[in-house]
Order: sequence, then C-alpha cells, then structure tokens
Amino acid sequence: PERALIIEVDGDFHFTEEASLYDRERTAYLQGAGLRVIRFTNKQIFDSLGSVVKEIWGYMGQPINDFSIPAVWNKLELWRQTV
Repeated sequence: PERALIIEVDGDFHFTEEASLYDRERTAYLQGAGLRVIRFTNKQIFDSLGSVVKEIWGYMGQPINDFSIPAVWNKLELWRQTV
C-alpha cells in the first residue's frame, strides 16, 4: 500500500493499566510491520472532530478543503441528536 494507516479510537477502557500496556505492545507490533498508528480518544472525536479529520487527511496527503470539515461535523451533530 502507498500509505498504511490504522486509526484507533480509544474509549475509557484504554486508560486502564492493562489496556494501556496492550495498546503499546500492539502499536509497536503494527509499527514494526510498517504501519502508521494514529490514536484518538472518544473525547477528541466528539469535541474536536475537525482537528481529527485534518490530522488524518494531512497524513494521507489530501488537500484539506475548509468546506469538508463542517460537512463532517454536521453529520456528527445529526448523529448525536439521534442517540
């Protein structure tokens, strides 16, 4: 693959000592296989979705269209209202 990216979204469980150790070992294994691992917390996804999308798109070498971020954010807001 041209770019190999794994995006991890960590919930509260990932902040336990056991889960944190597992995550570090798993990340090291994946990076050793030539993959890039980016981690975001649930809070980052809900509070700063635009920044998350920009980071992912930046890694992928995609031009960041200022209009694309609000479109994604609006979809998240619609989803939040239904939950």
